[in-house]
Amino acid sequence: MANLNLIRDLCSEKNISLSQLCKKANISENGMQRLLRENSTKIDTLEKISKILEVDISYFFTGIKKNDDSNEIIKLKEQNEKNEKVINLYQKHLEIIQDDIKKKLSIINTGVTGIFKMMEEADKGNIKFKNDKELHEYIGRIRVEVQKLKDLE
Repeated sequence: MANLNLIRDLCSEKNISLSQLCKKANISENGMQRLLRENSTKIDTLEKISKILEVDISYFFTGIKKNDDSNEIIKLKEQNEKNEKVINLYQKHLEIIQDDIKKKLSIINTGVTGIFKMMEEADKGNIKFKNDKELHEYIGRIRVEVQKLKDLE
């Protein structure tokens, strides 16, 4: 059995007066009062009312707003799809950043290792400089390697 008193609740929810509903559904106000009092109407009248109030006709029999639930599910699915796109975008950016960091770390490691080897050789005395010019060139190469590391910032 239908519960047509739900019409009043829906009108309140939608901020529609019963008079406005009557006009939109092409029902007299006396006819609406009789419909509510007797809790009975023709199916086509109930269909008009349900469309105006944006609920499935079954709502008057079950009290469950199928349209609202369906719309909410659709909205949640759409939001979920948007969230997944954002997550995928962030993951791609993260992968790019991680690759960049790996490359820079590799360069740093190579540079630091090279600098230490050059300094070690000089400390051990394995490198003999013929003159100050060669010493300054050697120090210049170390400075170039250090500058490469600074440029990574």
